[in-house]
Amino acid sequence: MMTEETKTSAMVGFGDLFKNSWEVFTKVWVDYLWLYLLTLVVVGGIVFVTVGGAIVTAVIGGAGSTVTPAVLYTAGPIAFIGLIVAILAGIIFALAIINLVYRVAEGKTETFKTSMSYAFKNYLKYLWVSFVLGLILVIGYIFLVIPGIIASVFFFAVPAIFIIEDNHTLNVLKRSSELVSGYFWPVLGRLAVLVLVGAVVGAITGYVPFLNLVVSFVLAPFSMAYMYFIYADLKKIKA
Repeated sequence: MMTEETKTSAMVGFGDLFKNSWEVFTKVWVDYLWLYLLTLVVVGGIVFVTVGGAIVTAVIGGAGSTVTPAVLYTAGPIAFIGLIVAILAGIIFALAIINLVYRVAEGKTETFKTSMSYAFKNYLKYLWVSFVLGLILVIGYIFLVIPGIIASVFFFAVPAIFIIEDNHTLNVLKRSSELVSGYFWPVLGRLAVLVLVGAVVGAITGYVPFLNLVVSFVLAPFSMAYMYFIYADLKKIKA
């Protein structure tokens, strides 16, 4: 059961979190750019070919008349399978990006090639952990949101534990909750500030397409590094 323990140490401050996270971004942005572009090409290509093919099939099959059920039975599954494959491929690249950011934040040397290799080797394990965690969060947010927020805080360190501690079992959920236990409110506050900053920046740049794209490019690895340093701080405190 998750309970609040007596706090014995103060957590890392916001200034250090933002400073350290920015330093990590400056170190990973080139390799991250390669992974980012590769994600767009592969995932976008899958969607374009399958969903686009389904649309063409529907248009051609329904030319001169309404679209028949037979055409829908053909085009629908093509589009659905394409979206599923695109999501699965996206998870591979997401794992590679997270690994890149976390390893560099840890002080190690990592490239987009070694990160892709890591992602392919550990993909199925990460997919299983992500599925279970996602299911927990979805159920939590369905039930009045609050349980979802609580679960998000207690399990925020799951990706870091999976990668840094080489823990590829569902025990990562227990490990994450143990790290957060006793520091729920400080962790919640730090995550809330990150979300607030992202929302404010997004709102300001949202009406400028190119600028919004650049900001999104920066915020993704920055946010990952930010969460890594919260995890690393808790790990140090709980050692």
